Amino acid sequence: YQHFKMQDFSEIRKTSHDKETSYIHLNHYQGPSLVPSSSLVFRFPFGKQSDCEDIHNKLEELRKKSSAEIMKGSDHLDHDCIVFRKEINDNSEVMQHESCKDCGNFFKGKLQTGINCLTCNDLFHKECFASNKDDDYGTEEEKFDDPEDL
Repeated sequence: YQHFKMQDFSEIRKTSHDKETSYIHLNHYQGPSLVPSSSLVFRFPFGKQSDCEDIHNKLEELRKKSSAEIMKGSDHLDHDCIVFRKEINDNSEVMQHESCKDCGNFFKGKLQTGINCLTCNDLFHKECFASNKDDDYGTEEEKFDDPEDL
């Protein structure tokens, strides 16, 4: 199988060459030239135009998400990072589940995703990586009114 990454596609285009068939073209260009080995075409027969429209919209959404900027929290503002993705092999003797450096919880599921901070050299959940930490949290004693004074 050949694997494709959504961010590598230069365009996602929906076309109809005749009334019988609809197409979704996922094209990769290098300069002005189409690279056929890195491009895909999905064909939808007559009567499946709604499926074609739904899949086109989902592909566009995935492409937008793949190129979205990674939100950085207060601990990682100037750090370099990339999206982490790991598939757990069902046939493996040892399950190698990764855990988040911030909260310590494991990445869930067969397809684990998160953020790989290249500066820290650690893995994080997206929410943990994006969280803003208050350095003064827990250092001050909270002041409560005495219930007997009320």
